[in-house]
Amino acid sequence: MALVEEFEKYRIKILAMQEIRWPEQGKVSRKGHILYYSGSKKKHEFGTGFVVHRTLKDRILSVTPVNERLCKLRIKGRFQNITLFSVHAPTLDKDNMVKETFYAELEKEFDNVPKYDIKIILGDFNAKLGKEAFLRPAVGSHSLHDTCNDNGQRLADFDVTRGLIVSSTYFPHKDIHKGTWRSPVGLTLNQIDHVLVSHRHASSILDCRRKIGIQKFKRNGFYPEVEP
Repeated sequence: MALVEEFEKYRIKILAMQEIRWPEQGKVSRKGHILYYSGSKKKHEFGTGFVVHRTLKDRILSVTPVNERLCKLRIKGRFQNITLFSVHAPTLDKDNMVKETFYAELEKEFDNVPKYDIKIILGDFNAKLGKEAFLRPAVGSHSLHDTCNDNGQRLADFDVTRGLIVSSTYFPHKDIHKGTWRSPVGLTLNQIDHVLVSHRHASSILDCRRKIGIQKFKRNGFYPEVEP
């Protein structure tokens, strides 16, 4: 399994995945690693989940496969438990009802997380965040883009109301390490995948950037270094 080989090569412990495209929900084991997936009930589209390294299997407290756009994993940390979300938000062209339903479900699951857990949300938000001054406390100043699009504004609103920091736009990096989607002809580079962390635990994220060599294996190209 090529994914497991890359998983080992880059010493990844937990991988948040999108567009798995498997229906229903469940888990698959390969070489001791476990893939938890959450898909559509009938269609082979979207799909979210996590790959967990075999050394962390005994620290998994719960897995909640919500739907094809949202999956939640809770693991036992050294000092605090950690709840991770793998998400795949609607694209910019989807109607408002689809977008509002997605964020309503995300808010519901986020609010159900135990109060003292470290909360990290990883995934394809299909959102361009800008450098507007009023967003600086939540978004920082290192986004690839100057202004938010509609999806970016929705994401920013969610960040602010839930006390989150967008780690993917908080650290200074070259543009090549910010962009996570390139147009088919290669002329446009967008930063639409993001990592969010609760404000009180923002200092636990040591860095956050795209790793070019393994981008093809997952939609979320960010690998945050976490120190809980």
